[in-house]
Amino acid sequence: MKDLGYKNNNAIINLGTLFVFVVFYLFKALIILPLVYIASKLTKQGQKLLSILVKSMFFTEIILLLIEGFMEFLISGYLNTIDPLLNSGYNGDIVSAYVGYFCLFKTIIFMPCCFIYMFTRPLVLIKNSETFKKRWHMLYLNCKDKSKFTIAYYFVFMIRRQLYLLVAFLFTENTIFIAQSLLFINLFVGIYQGQIQPRLTRFSNRVEMFNEVCIELTFLHMLMFTSWVTDPDLQYSIGFSMVAIISVNIVVNLVIVFYYCFKALTLIFKKYKAKLYAIKYVKQLRVFFGLTFEEFEFKKSPSHNIKRFRHKRI
Repeated sequence: MKDLGYKNNNAIINLGTLFVFVVFYLFKALIILPLVYIASKLTKQGQKLLSILVKSMFFTEIILLLIEGFMEFLISGYLNTIDPLLNSGYNGDIVSAYVGYFCLFKTIIFMPCCFIYMFTRPLVLIKNSETFKKRWHMLYLNCKDKSKFTIAYYFVFMIRRQLYLLVAFLFTENTIFIAQSLLFINLFVGIYQGQIQPRLTRFSNRVEMFNEVCIELTFLHMLMFTSWVTDPDLQYSIGFSMVAIISVNIVVNLVIVFYYCFKALTLIFKKYKAKLYAIKYVKQLRVFFGLTFEEFEFKKSPSHNIKRFRHKRI
């Protein structure tokens, strides 16, 4: 595994920052949630907070965490399985081993069961049931719900990464087979993306297709770094083309990210600017009509207050 960049099988080290999020989730599930439940039963308060915690933790948060870090969880669980650290005698290694089993359970059993449950539900229920959406909408977040093929986007996402790791860990000696396998995997995913177009907007689907094309071109370059090409100078020259494709992909995605961040910040600025104008407008109304603070109804619209106070003064 050292050839793939993993120097040890410690799941905590391999997870990195994701382990912090796992600990925070478990802390909420095992400590905060029971305390809130007990407090709500004893004091008859906190039912709203309890409902929010249950809806977010089962299973919105954990599904989002697993989707975003699926490959890291799967790698950590697999490395822990082939060489578990339970017999090392160190408490940290024992905890790491159980963390690895937890990662493997979530990626191999929990996530497939979630997708199987979703695929067995009627499409009408997936579209119209608010209860289903609140609990399972992360399985098809930002995807069309017009068919089972469109909501299978993250399922394809999961299968693709499982095949990546299967090829990378089981066929480490045959680099040509690895490159060809990755090419065909990306080709099938590109066909799915182009034919089904599962994302909500045309722009999102085009961005996904752009990324798929960049990935496919990158893996095509990988063939040039196998034994098929024996000239190291030629491989060095081809590397510039590969770096250029990756750089273009990074720049385009960063531009998109910065654009949407700027757009969101602009909307937030306009929102607070409108609130400031509203407060100024309310003060002017109070001065004009000679009202005290308690007489003005802030919960109702300014137009309603104008009509009410105009009628009152007449």
